[in-house]
Amino acid sequence: MTGRDELADREHPPNTLYLVREGRLVPVRRPGVEDDRLLVFRQLRSGPTEEERNRGMTSAVPEALKVGFDEAGVRVDASGERPLPRPALAQLACTVTTLPGVKGIEVADGTPDPPAYTCADFPDLR
Repeated sequence: MTGRDELADREHPPNTLYLVREGRLVPVRRPGVEDDRLLVFRQLRSGPTEEERNRGMTSAVPEALKVGFDEAGVRVDASGERPLPRPALAQLACTVTTLPGVKGIEVADGTPDPPAYTCADFPDLR
């Protein structure tokens, strides 16, 4: 059995990401893969599944948004975007806190002191 076969045969914990329904964050589960911390962001950027859309869920996260990890944690590159809407910031901040050891996001917006957010910054959307 190759390493890829072993990976396919193992049970992996699901990813939890946050979508938006009626202006509020809604946690949803997606299949997870061990050691792929960026998968949850690819899932978030791709938006809701057809079933989720049928249940009224949307996403405010731009599909082209760049996300990466560095020594400080999760960094979102929003310098090429219009200001991210508050629901998108909430989706990102709450989704990253589901990852082990991650407490929030830093949003690189082209300013010298980029803002940082945690899920606790958005109680009105939860």
